Amino acid sequence: MIKRAVNKKTYLLIFIILSNFLFAQIPEKILEAFNNLEADSIYVYAFHKKTTDPEGSILESYNPNARQKKWQLLSVNNQKADPERLKKYQEEMNESDHARRESRRFDFNEKTMQDFQIINETDQVIFYTFRLKPEENDKIDELKGEITLHKNPGWIERIKVYNQAPFSPALPVKIDTFKMDMKYQRLKDTKAIKLKTIQTRIKARAFVFKKIDTKVTQEYFNYELVE
Repeated sequence: MIKRAVNKKTYLLIFIILSNFLFAQIPEKILEAFNNLEADSIYVYAFHKKTTDPEGSILESYNPNARQKKWQLLSVNNQKADPERLKKYQEEMNESDHARRESRRFDFNEKTMQDFQIINETDQVIFYTFRLKPEENDKIDELKGEITLHKNPGWIERIKVYNQAPFSPALPVKIDTFKMDMKYQRLKDTKAIKLKTIQTRIKARAFVFKKIDTKVTQEYFNYELVE
């Protein structure tokens, strides 16, 4: 049986770090791409999700049209989950499904990001860097980001966020290493942009003596249009 303690701690840290990631003074190309991403929300998909962390892996499916149990646990460490594990999973989902979904939502709109700079550009792609506004995020001003943007049509392929020095998003947590790499894919049927992978690496200390050292990979695949 897999314990999900590492994931829960990781999701909480990610949520604390990124909950205020909001854009300010967005370049026109980036704003267009995020508007396109928002517009893609009209296409509703079922999908599979595989999460791998130091404790093992779980495979889940999501069907937004299901009347009950939209999330289903398919396997644990490539083995069919036993009845006890399935029951525990559904209990956890009933309690925390909303929080889990919210912690995965990394919304980008307009408040606290600045200093967008083009670091490279080709005929098809623009590479930007950005920073957070320190006066509004003084606890996480060590974070830096990179965006890979396709021009025509405008869509986000990749967002990377990482720290350049240790920081404390909230007491009593100190983050020594934070790296998040989000990759998107353009689906063939509707051309909608959907998540492909999220890789997160965290080294942190809590309450001075407690260490967190984890790497989590989330893969999204088997997208199937349901609406």
